[in-house]
Amino acid sequence: MLFHYKRIINTSLSKDKLLGILKKETIPYGVHSIFIRVKDFSFYNGKFEDSKFSCSPLPTKVPPYGNKCAFIPMIDGKVIMESEEGSVLEIIISGTLIYTFFYLFLNLYLILSIIAGSWTWKGIIITVSLEVAVVLYFKLVAKKTISLFEDILCERTKKD
Repeated sequence: MLFHYKRIINTSLSKDKLLGILKKETIPYGVHSIFIRVKDFSFYNGKFEDSKFSCSPLPTKVPPYGNKCAFIPMIDGKVIMESEEGSVLEIIISGTLIYTFFYLFLNLYLILSIIAGSWTWKGIIITVSLEVAVVLYFKLVAKKTISLFEDILCERTKKD
């Protein structure tokens, strides 16, 4: 899929410790940011059950580093293996519906303008450039989100 990024992270932490660290870094689902200090967290809308979790990165932690961003992806993760040496964490980052609607709208505009005969080279170049920009932005945010996970887990491993 175009807006789908999967990564596996090996850690030396146990499953419970790993999920505990992620819970400390995640604002729970339903808690509004006006009641807490957002700077202390990296993720929000966190839902944890057994060895699975879902959340989103805070807009202040991923580009363009603002207070709000409609293009923040969803993160689904789970501990897929636990042994005495540590745990293996699988993270799947996927684009929300706004990515799909934006991409669909741009492609629909391009197809309809070609069918209607009102297309120009400038319109095609601008539309394709916007589509490429959206895909590159998603990849950038996905890689930044993975580095957030790695930084959090490595930092906590060094402290313990």
